[in-house]
Amino acid sequence: MLLKEEHFAVFRAIWFDKAANLRGIAGSLGLALDSIAFADDSPAERARVRQALPTVSVIELGNDPALYPARIADSGVFDHLPLNFRRSSARRQLSDPCIVCCTCDNDRQLR
Repeated sequence: MLLKEEHFAVFRAIWFDKAANLRGIAGSLGLALDSIAFADDSPAERARVRQALPTVSVIELGNDPALYPARIADSGVFDHLPLNFRRSSARRQLSDPCIVCCTCDNDRQLR
């Protein structure tokens, strides 16, 4: 499935600290950090998020982009979705599980 911007509950194309962005996304959606999954092609970014936010599920993607979908699916993170939503308008707008964060390349294209 090709992901489009409308598939994301929150889209931020900000090249600042990803751990801070994840905190902000969780807060804006009324989610606890243990309900967030993070995947990034950079081992350094994954390590930074793992260190700063130990309750966030960090998915190891490996080196081959062709295997990213399988690695995400096989991670077990999405086998169940124990979403810890507080009552909020953002929660009421979400009727299906969704991805809450993405990264963009320099041309602001989803990847």
